[in-house]
Amino acid sequence: MGLAAAYEAAKNGNKVLLIEKRSEEQAAVRPQVAVLDPARKQQLMQMIGPEDRLDLDDIKFLDALAQSAEIKLRDVQKFILNRIKNLNKQCIQNAHEPIIDLSYGTQLSAVDLKNGSGEIKVGEEKKPIQFEHLVAADGASSETLELVNANLEKSGEKPLQRKTPRDMKHLEETFLNV
Repeated sequence: MGLAAAYEAAKNGNKVLLIEKRSEEQAAVRPQVAVLDPARKQQLMQMIGPEDRLDLDDIKFLDALAQSAEIKLRDVQKFILNRIKNLNKQCIQNAHEPIIDLSYGTQLSAVDLKNGSGEIKVGEEKKPIQFEHLVAADGASSETLELVNANLEKSGEKPLQRKTPRDMKHLEETFLNV
C-alpha cells in the first residue's frame, strides 16, 4: 500500500520521501499471495505510463496478472518499484530532481503532525524532515501510529485510533472451516 500511495502521490506532482525500515534486499521478499479483483488489476495496469520501458520482470508480472487473480505480493511490489524508477528517470531526463526519494534502512524516529515535521534515522544518523502529508503503511503493529500518538498525548490531545485490530479477530468468520 505504501508503494502504491507513493506512486500516486508522485504521479500527481507531489515530492515523496518513501522510507523503508528494511534493506533493499529484504524489502520485496514477501511470499504472501493476494487475490486481486478486476478493479485492482486495472489500477496496476494504469500505472504503466506512455514512456515506461517494460523489462522482462514487468512482462512476466503482467502475464501472471492476466492469467490469475492470485499474485505474489513481492511481484506487485517489484512492479510498482519499477513504475517509481521510471517516474524518477523521466524527471531526470527532463532536467528535474527525482520526484520520489526511496530510502532503505531508514526509520521514522519522531513525528509532529501539527507542524508537519519529524525525524528519520538512517543507520545511526538522525535527519530532520518536513512534510505536508504523512502516509503510514507500516502494518498492523504500526510504529508510526505509536510515534504520532506519543506526540499527541504529550500535547494533551486525543490519540488516533487504529482502524484494524492488531489481533485480526475480525477475519475469523471470513473463511470457512473445512
